[in-house]
Amino acid sequence: MSGDQGGAKAPPIIGAEVHGWFHKFSPPHPSDADCVELAIMMTKLAWPEPVSWPPHPWGLVESSMTVWNFDGVPKAAQTMLANLPLMLSPFAVPAVPPGDAEGRAALVDLQAALNRALLYLQNPYARTDQSRHRLKSWHVPAVLLSVPIFGVLVRAGHPKPGITRNSIVAGVLQLALKRMEHGNIETGAIGQHLTRWFSASGMTTNDLTAYVTKT
Repeated sequence: MSGDQGGAKAPPIIGAEVHGWFHKFSPPHPSDADCVELAIMMTKLAWPEPVSWPPHPWGLVESSMTVWNFDGVPKAAQTMLANLPLMLSPFAVPAVPPGDAEGRAALVDLQAALNRALLYLQNPYARTDQSRHRLKSWHVPAVLLSVPIFGVLVRAGHPKPGITRNSIVAGVLQLALKRMEHGNIETGAIGQHLTRWFSASGMTTNDLTAYVTKT
């Protein structure tokens, strides 16, 4: 997911591309504005660092869909966890003053909190009963994108988008993930992954419909 293609960064995804992906499937189709929103979210997920947006009417920079850097955040947490024992050492340079009990207590609390949170920083949808499943690079982006894709289909008037292998959600995700440099993932694998995640979270497609209708 580096975005490197022969030394050059892949061009950002634009609304026209997303529009074309949806039009490979039966209507109703999302609005142009929703396609732009999805394109921006996909680009931010695929290439977290700043990208050069083209002067294209479908290449708007601002988006109401907030994406956090799920690659950078866990790395930052791991760096802090690696350094906190040294920071708490009486021989650390620069040292936390031994008499600063409040400061040392705060660092100890931070260390404990980061240890508890690390699994969830590495995998935003982690659950205890899923920790045995090895995550692939496309797993988290697929889950993160499935909800807004499901949502734009509901807003477009689709009666029941679904998340299984034959759904429009899985089909659009397949095209999106390939463009985001995750390779050609089978829709069956995508549908199985989404079904497992949402089932483990206790969410049905009816729950998803209710959620995206409110947001």
